[in-house]
Amino acid sequence: MSESRYGEQPLARILREQRWTFTLMADELGVSRRQVGNAAKGWSRPIPALREQLPIILGVPLEELFTPSALEPFAAQPEHRRKRVNA
Repeated sequence: MSESRYGEQPLARILREQRWTFTLMADELGVSRRQVGNAAKGWSRPIPALREQLPIILGVPLEELFTPSALEPFAAQPEHRRKRVNA
C-alpha cells in the first residue's frame, strides 16, 4: 500500500491510547467513519468538525493531534490556474 499524503497523524495513536475507534469517534462527532479514519491515517486534512471538536473530546491541543502539514490552510496549496474571461 502506498504512503498517505500527510503520514499517520498523532491522532491515530491518541485514539488508540484512549480506546476510541474511528466509528465511535465519528458517531460522537456526527461525521462519517471515513472522515475520522482518513484524517488519522493522513489521507486527508481534518475537516472543521474534527479540528474544532477533537481537542475538546480528547483533552489534547489540536497541534498535538495533527502534524503541521496536515493543518496548513488550504490556501497554502498551489492554486489551480483558472482561465480568465474578459467581460
